[in-house]
Amino acid sequence: MRTTHFELDGAPVQVSYDDGESLLDVMRERLGITSAKNGCGTGACGSCTVLVGGKVRRACTLAPHKVE
Repeated sequence: MRTTHFELDGAPVQVSYDDGESLLDVMRERLGITSAKNGCGTGACGSCTVLVGGKVRRACTLAPHKVE
């Protein structure tokens, strides 16, 4: 289990996750954020798009610690 800290919608969060989980997995399963969807799992379709530091990123291919 790993732990990471980041800001989600302006609020600080701390979340633990398993290696191999994507930011999308963490957002949906651990934080209850279901607006980002898992369409293809490879980042091609864009249904998992999120803003990270003002940049568009694909949450299904992004490791959670990369948003810290």
